[in-house]
Amino acid sequence: MQNVGGMRTKANDFYTSVLSNSYDLIIITESWLSDDQFDSEFFDMRYKVFRQDRNFELLGKAIGGGVMLGCLQKHNMYYVNSIDSYFECIITKLTIKMLSLYVCAVYIPPDSSETVYELFFEFIESNCPVGSTILCLGDFNIPQILHSNFDLSHATKKCCNLYNFMSLFNLESFNNIRNVNGRTLDLVLTNIIDVTVVREEHPLVPEDKHHPALLCSFPHNQSKKEKLDNNITGFNFRKANFEQMYTELSRLNWNKLSHLNDVNEALGQFYEMMYTTMSLCVPRKKCNSNKYPSWFTYNIIQKIKFKTYHHRKMKTGIDVAFHRDKFRILRRELKSEISLAYKFFIESSEYSINKDPRQFWNFVKSKTKHLSSTSLKYRDKELESNREVSRSFAHYFHLYLEL
Repeated sequence: MQNVGGMRTKANDFYTSVLSNSYDLIIITESWLSDDQFDSEFFDMRYKVFRQDRNFELLGKAIGGGVMLGCLQKHNMYYVNSIDSYFECIITKLTIKMLSLYVCAVYIPPDSSETVYELFFEFIESNCPVGSTILCLGDFNIPQILHSNFDLSHATKKCCNLYNFMSLFNLESFNNIRNVNGRTLDLVLTNIIDVTVVREEHPLVPEDKHHPALLCSFPHNQSKKEKLDNNITGFNFRKANFEQMYTELSRLNWNKLSHLNDVNEALGQFYEMMYTTMSLCVPRKKCNSNKYPSWFTYNIIQKIKFKTYHHRKMKTGIDVAFHRDKFRILRRELKSEISLAYKFFIESSEYSINKDPRQFWNFVKSKTKHLSSTSLKYRDKELESNREVSRSFAHYFHLYLEL
């Protein structure tokens, strides 16, 4: 997790840093992005990207705010809800084995009123059922907090409200990394046991002195079968047993969705029912064996494999210092070599436009095919909020069923 203080001028550095790593989740706050920037400018095809840019018209500002979450495609993560009020927040749901985890990425501007924090807590409560497993992290901008064991219950009103929110979901604070002023503005709140938060030695972009980059981890034991399935990307509907699927779908109790008052909870339940059914009837397909960009050199690919090897050896506890040093050296070299290779690829694409225009346009296409805007139109009306989109879908299908 990192507060980057704006991504508009750091796209290339961020992109090449992402390529040289393989974090399961990447949380970015203060992205400063708008609809004219594409997800693919910052993340390669290994990642699903969820974004909530700042509503500049609402706040009357031209820059600032925004959150972005990248998750490796191999993980089962889907969108739950987001908000662009006087703060930005994305809620997604991640399923790992038997664990269903709500991941909440948030940015709350400095000097926000108590009302803004109350709205944020209400937003989480309305989208994450009490008793669920939650990982809530981001820039809360409460400068009174000094460390994870800070006594919130006897501090300011904001701290007391945060304490009550954490108590409701049984959350604990895990970040003890302080900024240049000895404060902890970026919080990691969760009810997962044994979470580790350390300072990331090699941030994706240069650090803001008020926001150290954080590396968060928690234990997740993968079986050998799961490790072999890491390159699964989705369902192979060409080999699906549709007859079985129709039978399974007809047996489901869809009526229970109509008894849910919250449309987001109903959508989440719908997704779970569909994913469970498809898992029974549709085989999985694996991604292309060539998982590296076309412009990666042989040397870069070999170093990535060596880096992965030393990272795996570090976790075994044998010769940790040796493997850690090798891992750090390779990561540093990779970042530099990938950056140079990417720069050369862009320049060669530009220079070869007359001889081989396909290379140039393939590059342009790769950077523009992921549009982050979720704006939709229904009956010539622009739908600006998730609630309007949901209601319009409901209205359309209601009319369709009456025909």
